[in-house]
Amino acid sequence: YTVADVVFRSWGFAHRSLPDFGFFPNRNHSAALLVMGTIVGLGLLVQAVRDRRPLSGAFGLVSMLWLVGFLLARSASRAGVLLLAVGFVVWVALVGKRYLRGHLAWVAVLSLLAGAVAFFGAKSESRERIAETMDRMVGSAESGDGPGNAGGVDGRIGIARDTIAMISDKPWGGWGAGQFRFIFPQYRSASIDTDHSTAYHPESSWLWVAAESGVPAACCLFALAAVIVGAAVRGIRKPGERQRALRAACIAAALVPLIHGFLDVSPHRVGISWAGALLLALALPAPAVRCGVASRTGWRLAGLMVAAWGAVLLHGHFRGRSVQPSEHAHLLGDRAHAAYLADQQLVAESGSAPQYPAGRDPLENALSDLDHAVSLLPLEPRFHGLQGMIALHFDDKDEMARSAFARQRLLDPSWMRLPLLQARAWAPIDPEETTRLWGEALERAGRMDRLFPGKERKSAVEREIRQQASGFPALKERSEQVIGSADQSALSSGSQGE
Repeated sequence: YTVADVVFRSWGFAHRSLPDFGFFPNRNHSAALLVMGTIVGLGLLVQAVRDRRPLSGAFGLVSMLWLVGFLLARSASRAGVLLLAVGFVVWVALVGKRYLRGHLAWVAVLSLLAGAVAFFGAKSESRERIAETMDRMVGSAESGDGPGNAGGVDGRIGIARDTIAMISDKPWGGWGAGQFRFIFPQYRSASIDTDHSTAYHPESSWLWVAAESGVPAACCLFALAAVIVGAAVRGIRKPGERQRALRAACIAAALVPLIHGFLDVSPHRVGISWAGALLLALALPAPAVRCGVASRTGWRLAGLMVAAWGAVLLHGHFRGRSVQPSEHAHLLGDRAHAAYLADQQLVAESGSAPQYPAGRDPLENALSDLDHAVSLLPLEPRFHGLQGMIALHFDDKDEMARSAFARQRLLDPSWMRLPLLQARAWAPIDPEETTRLWGEALERAGRMDRLFPGKERKSAVEREIRQQASGFPALKERSEQVIGSADQSALSSGSQGE
């Protein structure tokens, strides 16, 4: 994984959407995978010293040093450093004091000292980010920020609070697989201190499962993991176990994503989940009775089915064809957006709207694509917003635009600037609709200022409203009226609160 990262980036093959390190979209997930490898390398080193296998020991030592070097030098992940410390503690607890004696104890202690020296002695971005986080936490505690500003130190806190509120409304069956990012905006309160930050997940795999599948499903999944880990731990505790250091390292490494899952979503990454499952399977004791032919055949067929589905997904990815309905919906939305941008460019170059034969208008085709996309993914706000923008380019589709924009605002109620963007589109067409959207933008900004004071979002919205009205004389008076009305409403609310 690390060698491929070096090779691909040195040859310029890394995709621009990837972070500064690794192939997962999130650097914390790459760091979790490296931590798993580092712990296994430590277990292999200690096991090789005990069994007097110099080649295995050298491989374990080189692997451990290489991966730790990558964690500190290439990755800026704070979670990677903390997970490495937690994984080491878990491994020591699993191995036990009686096992770590003599040379084995020295190997473990020297490994710990080497990691500490590398972390505190070398300059690394991860260490600087940990120090900054600690400073912010201390500053927040000294300033006495209330729970409303909890997201200021780390947005995960506010997202977790809002996710718990979301779970409490449907605790038994959840909201359905894949529905979190569409439903969550309706519950955003403690996590809207940043304007329009889309939450694709609740920053916790366990909360994610509970939100989409229900609390009982999350509890069953946790219990299943506990049973399997318990069986592996009992296996390495048996008298006469000769591979305790290595098998304990496999268990500790498999626990890394499960522990990380309380604060991030690395278990939802298929590559990390498969790696953890493989390590846990290697740590389990061998069954007392060998599997029969039918059992082995069934498991092999199941493995082939997984491999076949993976091949289908890879083929669709490299051929640029969508396999899943949601993926197809996003491809349709991207095609409609590209047609809209191309039309805008033509208008800018020619100064007038281009004319097309009947049935050949790209914007008409874009609306058809969006209708199909909405049928596949009806809760995607982007599709409705784009549908409204395109509909405004037709003289007879104002009602379609008004309905589409309303659905977008309904699906994304916490985005402060959304009504302003829609008002800008309506400004040359409908002064009444523009004024109404300005009022909604001021209302959203006022709500955010009450929840998270200090940034004066309402003043910024007022400036943008005046800027939008400056190009339309008929809107200048309306803009001052709507701003004044919003100020009166704010004063009235404040006096009632007092």
